[in-house]
Amino acid sequence: MYEVHDLALGFARKRLLENASLTLEPGQVTGLIAPNGFGKTTLLRWLAGNRSLGHASHCVLDGHKDPRPQTIRSKVFYMPGDGSLLNPQLSGRDHLQTVDRLWKSSTDIAQTIAQCSMEPYIDWPVRRLSQGMAQQLALACAYVAQPKYLLLDEPMNALDPTHAESNGCYLRALARRGSAVLFSSHILDNVTAVCDSVLTMERRRLTEHQNTRSRGFAGELYRRTYQTVNDAPGSAASRLPPR
Repeated sequence: MYEVHDLALGFARKRLLENASLTLEPGQVTGLIAPNGFGKTTLLRWLAGNRSLGHASHCVLDGHKDPRPQTIRSKVFYMPGDGSLLNPQLSGRDHLQTVDRLWKSSTDIAQTIAQCSMEPYIDWPVRRLSQGMAQQLALACAYVAQPKYLLLDEPMNALDPTHAESNGCYLRALARRGSAVLFSSHILDNVTAVCDSVLTMERRRLTEHQNTRSRGFAGELYRRTYQTVNDAPGSAASRLPPR
């Protein structure tokens, strides 16, 4: 279990969270939704070990109080949303083999390549890949690692609907094998379909909502939570389609 309490996150002139708490439990998939600028990426980076972004009075990772960086690295896999996980000069196969070696994984790489439909481009250097191909490769790296805790920053954004759905199934499968998954997303139907619960960021706090599995759950939660943002002219939230 990854448990954090009294988390203060942000910078001197822009505090993103105060007295915030969250718990990531193995076997669970949690969504993180909020408008741009609320601190989703900053939160994921802090959980992945960048303690310069904030501090918490209580942080325990699998029994390790205030875990050291090497403990976090051995248990937490972070996939940033900007593509920086991948080396442009290396091939997809190079990446998967490197992850397999570093994480001492027992995953069948060939099976992962096939499941993710990456055979046509697996030996291309990353610089030749489309954004969607690179996104799929980064997700495949996470599947090969099979980490205890998986943090994903907008992992479905560049994927077509078919691949977004199939990767949602893979995340559920990882959870069934004992991983805790936390991912941020603006694709709200995907959040509803995949997640057991959803975190919102409001009034500098984190609030957890159990997923009812009802159609449009995450979208309705987003509208209800961020109505003020929705009403702001030109905001990203204001462009959500009406129900």
